[in-house]
Amino acid sequence: MKIGLVGFLLVAVVSLVVCAAETLDVYFIDVGHGDAILIDYCNWEVLIDAGPGDSATNEAVLAVLEEHVSDGIIELAILSHPHADHYGGFQAVFSRYEVWEFWRSFDTEPDTSETAYSYLLSALVVEGLIPRLLECGDRSVTGQIEWVVLGPGELSTAADNDNENSLVLLLTHGDVHFLFVGDIENYGEAALLDIDLPEGPLVLKVANHGSDASTSTEFLAWADPELAVISTEYENVRAIGALSLLEIPFSTTQAAGTIAVSTDGQVIWVSTDALSGQLVDCSEE
Repeated sequence: MKIGLVGFLLVAVVSLVVCAAETLDVYFIDVGHGDAILIDYCNWEVLIDAGPGDSATNEAVLAVLEEHVSDGIIELAILSHPHADHYGGFQAVFSRYEVWEFWRSFDTEPDTSETAYSYLLSALVVEGLIPRLLECGDRSVTGQIEWVVLGPGELSTAADNDNENSLVLLLTHGDVHFLFVGDIENYGEAALLDIDLPEGPLVLKVANHGSDASTSTEFLAWADPELAVISTEYENVRAIGALSLLEIPFSTTQAAGTIAVSTDGQVIWVSTDALSGQLVDCSEE
């Protein structure tokens, strides 16, 4: 039985934005093996993950932020899951920008040892940030932007479960949707298949950097993306085969560098020519 998204709209947080143009711009930053995604909507910026935190990738993240965050404020930062290639760069971001809110997933086994992750949690305290722990079903609305948390549902209890417990976030602007899936693998993907996604073109952030543990053909058939983006440092990843087989246009940060995907809520534009397949004009005739 399919579960409609209406059943997930449980928690609403409404924020005000000042907006002259209502274009949503999403920047998939080239951080090699890692994720860092800037979402820019009017005067409201969100950073999902921050890359692995070495000097080169910190420079790449901060360069994109400098270009698009003009007021020195990142209204929201989100950690998809506690792996260093996703959270390592947050300390550099905190040193340069004021962050107003921080979201993260629940940890089945929170890390309290002397690790880089524990240092991140300590940095949040120093910044005065109390993380909002997201659960499946949470909802947030900012202007014309809506978030719905699709996962994780029931947390995996496997020994190595951080990938499977990645936040799965559906971002909607008008008729266009973005699906951010962290590093979920086959278990996490299968857990989503009973959810009915809303109609309209969808941009997929491919899970787990395109690895062979993710991006099943069943998952791709469910998500039915108009465009897919893979954040990776490798040319040959497993997901490319599945995307090519289903003739889904895609691009990788390895081939294209930082990729910008923009929408006015009807049409999707992509910044790169390094795109496999033809992106369809999603506007109504």
